[in-house]
Order: sequence, then structure tokens, then C-alpha cells
Amino acid sequence: MYIIYMRLKHFYIIAYFLLIRLPICSQEQSLKNLDSLLRREFKELRTQFYDTDSDKDASLYAAAYLKKAKQLQDSKKIIDGYYYKALLNSDSLRTIYIDSLIQLSSKRTDHYFMENALVIKAGDFFQIQSYKEALNLYVKAQEYAKKSNNHLMLFNINYNIGIIHNLIGNYEKALKTLKRSLVNSETLGFKDNWRRLKIISSIITSYRQLNMNDSVTILASKTIKEIYTNPKYKNLYHKLVLKQGMNLYAQQNYSAAKDSIQKTVHYFKNIQDDSNLAYAYFYLGKTYVATEQREKAINYLKKVDSIFLKVNYLFPETRPTYEILIDHYKKKKDSEKQLLYIERLLKLDSILHDKELYLTNRISEDYNTPRLLANKEQIITSLQKKERSYFLGIIGAIIIILLIGGFLIYNYIQKKIYKKRFEELLKAQQTKKQHTIIDVSDAKKNELNIPEDIIKTVLNSLAVFKENNEFLSSNINLQKLAKRLKTNHTYLSKIVNVYEGKSFNTFMNDLRIDYTIERLQNDAVFRKYTIDAIAEESGFSNTRTFSRSFQRKTNLNPSYFIKNLNASFEK
Repeated sequence: MYIIYMRLKHFYIIAYFLLIRLPICSQEQSLKNLDSLLRREFKELRTQFYDTDSDKDASLYAAAYLKKAKQLQDSKKIIDGYYYKALLNSDSLRTIYIDSLIQLSSKRTDHYFMENALVIKAGDFFQIQSYKEALNLYVKAQEYAKKSNNHLMLFNINYNIGIIHNLIGNYEKALKTLKRSLVNSETLGFKDNWRRLKIISSIITSYRQLNMNDSVTILASKTIKEIYTNPKYKNLYHKLVLKQGMNLYAQQNYSAAKDSIQKTVHYFKNIQDDSNLAYAYFYLGKTYVATEQREKAINYLKKVDSIFLKVNYLFPETRPTYEILIDHYKKKKDSEKQLLYIERLLKLDSILHDKELYLTNRISEDYNTPRLLANKEQIITSLQKKERSYFLGIIGAIIIILLIGGFLIYNYIQKKIYKKRFEELLKAQQTKKQHTIIDVSDAKKNELNIPEDIIKTVLNSLAVFKENNEFLSSNINLQKLAKRLKTNHTYLSKIVNVYEGKSFNTFMNDLRIDYTIERLQNDAVFRKYTIDAIAEESGFSNTRTFSRSFQRKTNLNPSYFIKNLNASFEK
């Protein structure tokens, strides 16, 4: 189901740059140092964020934008920064950035920030089919849009609310909301016709679910005639033909329903539109059931089941697929198939229940969850009496063999991978050169924007710091080390970033891990220490940080490295 994401006011500027694609020189595209980007204007960072094809570079520009905004305490730009970060991430990180966006927007009096943030989060919930959560967020966004008198945003919010009401079964509310959206679309005077046609398609869905068959016939026929010759609306055309076929089925015009629906199958299959393909197969199956062509019906309903196995979801309207299949195999006395489709139906009901789309008023008494569970147990008991133990023994033995074989193969491959990593690590340690001070070139000096004498002093002090293993103190942090080196923490952080190519924390942890590896190779007593003791000796404040740092740097866990190191000495 398509959903409109609205980007307002300051986001219109972003859309403009997306179309213009302002050129950037190759030198700027290759910049990888965050601090150097902070000298650029917000407008330039925003443009580069959208113009780059590299997610890595885009992430760098977004980070620079947000950091610069925070440094300047510009709340509007901070909100923009969180928005850019959200665009680059998914799952939990995206949620964090969007929540930050909402939290910051809630403190502002210009409501368009908040309404936009809520719409973005509502869209995310919609995409994962959490329709009620999405609806609640759209309603909140609607309140802010009313305060800002943003008619365009209100139009899109109301349209999405209508879509969701259709999906969760509130068809009367959906119809009322969508009709209002249709009127508003004409008032707003959109240049394109797409919005109006999408609303009409959704209104037809409401009419169909409310059994307003004549209204479906009139509106669907009129709209199909309007868009029939326009290839731009090919997808919408097939969806309307499908809905028309569903309506013909409801009017018991089975022959016409079958012809209409069959026209859409090839198209939906080609574009891999599983949702509408499931509807088409379901209604073809019901049409053949109604015309007493049972085997053809079952074949189509099995195709619906195949889609469920593929996408792990079906809309509630197609739920009777399994009721028909269960009843069919019950009459054929095929207990195994009957049990299979009972389990499928229970799984589907569980998914619909989790998404709060479980419409109990539409479920037959014979196919509610308690009855299904009872039937399932009864069938299982019956199957157990048919030499179930014998077959389960064979299946169990095959599974065990496969599991053991798979485990052995997996274990063998893992051992080879870890052994190779171990050998490469030892080889790298043997050829590793001592740390050297990098000359302060003009490029580095300009990049740091720090006096040359300070850079040289800090680098020389760092060399002594590493030479004396002072990093083994777990109390060392950026501020303390800067004070010890008689500089400030900003200078120290920048110098480490440029000359070591890593953050201060990573720099410290890598020094400690290098120390650990070297000592483990040369100190047999040290190899007998516990992991906790090794971590403490190496300057780590806790074992978890040590293990994580060791794994990150070597792709091996400490215990594996020590075990294989001991084995290499025993040979």
C-alpha cells in the first residue's frame, strides 16, 4: 500500500537540490575528516549530503551538519541534522534519531517541525504494518498541522488516516475521511491527477467492504474508463479491475468476476505485487467454489498459501483461504493436510492478533482459535495411532544426521577461518614496525589548524607515552593525557585523529591490544592469567571492553588466541 511522506517548508529546499544536483569537485567528495567539514556552510553540507552516491560520505556530511548545529546551538539546524541521520539508518538507530527529532520539535512553537517529525515516524509504523500505532501518530500530527494551518499537510495526513481506517476495518470512518480528502484535493488544485485517483481507489475499497455494490460499479467503471489508455496509471488500472472483479463476485456474477480478476494475475505476478496477487488468487478460488469447481478452487487457494509462506502475512479478508482448505481436506479424510492448514491458520491468526487486525466478528464459530486448537489436538492424536513412531524415528534419524553433518562442516569451516586469522595475526606482529613520528607536512598542518610547534611537541610526547607503556593505566582519558602533555584536549583529539587515523578511545584501546598480543607471545606466565587479569594488566577497566576491543582489532576472541598460541609453543 502506497503512503505519502510529506516534507514541508525547509524540506522543500532539500527537494529542490535533489533535482538540480549541484556539482561537487572530486576533492571535496573524498573528504573524510569530520572536523574539516565543520568549516563549511550548512547549505553546502546539505547539498553534498544529497548529491553523494556513497552512504559512507553521506553519513560524514550528516554527522558534520549535526555537530556544527550543536556547536552553534541552532535548534532548527539540529532538527535537520537528526533528520539526515535518520534517513541513513534503519531499525533501532533510525528510531533513536526520529525520537530525538520529535523531542526537539516538541519544544518549538513553529509546529511544522513537529508535524513533519510525527508523519515520518507514522510512516515507519505503517511500513511494518503497525497500523494502529501509525494512526495514533497521524492524529497527533493532525493537531499540529491544524495549529500551523498547513492545508497541504492536513490533506496528506487525512488521506493516510483514511487508508489506515480501511486497513483496520473501520470502513465507515474511512469512507467519510476519504470523501473529505477528495473534496480537499480539488480545493488545493493539484496539477497532477494521481492524488485524486488514489483517493478514489481507496473509496472504492470502502464501498466494497460496506457492501455498497452499486457505488463500486459506478465509480470503478468510470475511473477505469478514465485511465484505461494512459500507461502512467497501469498499476492503478489493474488494481481497479481487480476490485471490480471482487465486486462482481459479491453480486454473484461469477463468470464476469472470474474474467475480470484473471486479467490482473499476469500483471501482478510480473511486478511481484504479492498483496494484490493474493487477493486475485483468493477471489478466483472463491469463484470456483461458488461454481462447484472444487479442484480448481483448491489450486488457487494453495497459491494464496504459497504467498503467505513467502511474505509471512495476509490481509484479514483472505483469511477464509484456510477455512476452505481445512474443510476440503476434512471431507477427503486427509488428516495430514488438514493439520497443516490448521497450523497455517493459527499462525496467520497470531500475526493478525499481534497487529490488532483480528476481526472476531468476521470469524466463523467453527474456525476460531479455541476450536482450531481442539481440532489440531484431535488430528494429532489420530495420526499418532498410524505408526507415527516409526516414521518419526526415521525422520528424527535423518534430522540428527543432517544436524551433525551440518555442525561438523560448520565447525570445520570456522576452524579454518579462525586458524587463518590467527596465523595472519602472528605474521603481522612479526613484521610490525616500531611507531615513528610522522613529519608535520603542510597538508596535515593546514588540516589541523594548530601551530606547528604544538603539533611536534604533542607528537613527541605521544611517542614517549607509547614507548613507556603509559597507556596501561586504566585511569588515562583524553583530558588527563592532554593535561600531562601540557596541551588541551581539543588539540590532542585532533592530532590523534589525523596522525593515528582513529578516535582517541580507539587509539588507546589499540595500543593496549598491541601490548597484550606482544606480551602473550613473549611471556608464558602471562598466558596463564585469567582473561579478567589480562584485561586489567593491559589497562582495561573491565573485561567486556577488553574482549570487544580484541575482537574488533583481531577478528578473534582472546581465549581462542591464547589457546592457539599455547598450542604453537608446544609443537
